[in-house]
Amino acid sequence: MIANSPVGTNSSVTLTAGTDIAIANVTTQSQSGAGTAGSVTLTADTLNTGSGSISAGTIDTRANPSSAAADLPGSGGAVTLDAGGLIEIDSIDTSSGSSTQESGGGNISITSRNSSIITGTTGGQFNTFSRGGNSGTVTLEASQQIQVNYINTTSSEAAQGGNVYITSSQGGVTFGAIATTAIGGNAGRVDVTAEQTIERTYGEATAIDAGAYSFGSATVSGGNITLTSRSGNILIETPTFSNNLITTADNGSGGVVTLQAGQNIRVGDIDTSSDNGGSAGQVRLRADTLGSSQPGTVQVSSIDASGAGDGSGGNIDVIAERFQATGMDDLGNSLLTSPGSTITIRQGGFDDIPVTPFIVGGISSNGTAGAISTETETLNPTLTFSSDFTSPDGTIQILGLAAPPLPIVAADDGTGSMVSTTDGLTFDISGGLLSGDNLNLFHSFTRFDLPQSDQIANFIVVTAGLENLLARVSSGDASDIHGTIQITDFTGGNPNLFLINPAGIVFADSAQLNVPAAFTATAANGILFGDAWFSGSGLFDPSLLNGMPGASAFTTSQPGAIISGANLTTPNGDLQLSGGTVISTGQLSGDRITIATVAGGTVLIPI
Repeated sequence: MIANSPVGTNSSVTLTAGTDIAIANVTTQSQSGAGTAGSVTLTADTLNTGSGSISAGTIDTRANPSSAAADLPGSGGAVTLDAGGLIEIDSIDTSSGSSTQESGGGNISITSRNSSIITGTTGGQFNTFSRGGNSGTVTLEASQQIQVNYINTTSSEAAQGGNVYITSSQGGVTFGAIATTAIGGNAGRVDVTAEQTIERTYGEATAIDAGAYSFGSATVSGGNITLTSRSGNILIETPTFSNNLITTADNGSGGVVTLQAGQNIRVGDIDTSSDNGGSAGQVRLRADTLGSSQPGTVQVSSIDASGAGDGSGGNIDVIAERFQATGMDDLGNSLLTSPGSTITIRQGGFDDIPVTPFIVGGISSNGTAGAISTETETLNPTLTFSSDFTSPDGTIQILGLAAPPLPIVAADDGTGSMVSTTDGLTFDISGGLLSGDNLNLFHSFTRFDLPQSDQIANFIVVTAGLENLLARVSSGDASDIHGTIQITDFTGGNPNLFLINPAGIVFADSAQLNVPAAFTATAANGILFGDAWFSGSGLFDPSLLNGMPGASAFTTSQPGAIISGANLTTPNGDLQLSGGTVISTGQLSGDRITIATVAGGTVLIPI
């Protein structure tokens, strides 16, 4: 379909269909003389079937493509595609060859409400370049996958580069390259947001170039680059060309680079530097967009956020479980910034697994290949950090190396309880004090939680004939149990288990019991043995705590609560829940089930 105008403004093309649109090529060029190319609007699925599609080859709405008409005003025509279903198109060109400032590239807007956008089907590109005026904006929105080849919204002769906005609400985004550079003007910004992975799948040029380049004394700014994958990865890798993300400015300010992923981030070089007195852009990398307890790895080649002359550098901030910078610049720096800026790496410390040391000069799993440099501080290879580090001037921080507290912490009160883990999932509990008759084993904790459903509190028994295992929690905070409480008795015995926390106990719906006999969860202040007490806190004499426990004692005005959403089962013994308030929304099963509540004061509940 052709609607060219040799001279002047072209006619527009509008196609509307109740279901599908299939068309080879559309041309509305303004070939010479002053005038704007005609717009193209394709709208499918006006019947709201949710599946109406658009299939097209090339759409050409260029203005003044011939150099002979470069001095005459002319803007590229806008292109709008809207469908409920799949949109497939090879290329769109809305560029303007006019050198006049009132000219510009046409905007491109493509929306697939219920499906995907597939472009560059035979290697075509999107082009909104403008020689004299501002370049056009590219906006792609789809509910599913978006695939693009090359997007060019560059400009020259003091004009502005066009912005690029790509959004997939449920799928991922793949692309070849995006260029929003400007010569003599500000570069366009790039915003890509997806539910799943954002990935560069082909191409050998710079992945995303939003640099601004000046001529004369013009002050320009690089465009911001923001990539957000809510639940997937960000993978911007190029084997043959290392500069992946560029938003530099040679006479102004570099743009800001922000990458956020629910899982991992892998990119090459990031360059937000500036020259001739301008300020560099900040770099923000975060691999825990969803606030996950298991954030991913951030891997880059190198980062240059340095400013030149009187310009300040950009801050570099990284949040990840592990961080790797695998390359370095000509001066041996993996991370570089300059005046007035900082480098902060917050990594590790998100779970209960000991953190891998951070090595400057070693990148096997956590660290940098080269130096880390600010204006006033340099960390040169080889340095190893096993705990949090802050440079003397405060410009470099490596945080999160200190192992986080375990969810189960033995009390330092002479009870001798010990907690160990090799994987942050199973916590073996050993030690403790035996009663005088060796029938009862006592443990004491300042914290007893299982915040994850795959974690296990494993009480180890090595004393033959043990009848009861009693564990008290004296932190003043209720225990939060999402995982499994179990006993491993290497002697083949079947001891009962008592979990005592005067502040209360909460069993999440994922909590489980794996005990050989009875289980008691209580907010009592003590357990009675004859005339002696195993108190909820403080000193006790285990030699006096012999025989079977007789009762739970509540001596406060507001006893703690026992709350359970779990299915708690003791197939070989009794199950007792006792506290100021007891709430169970799950199933309870055992030989005998006892639920006891007390209003306060001094109350004894038989065991």
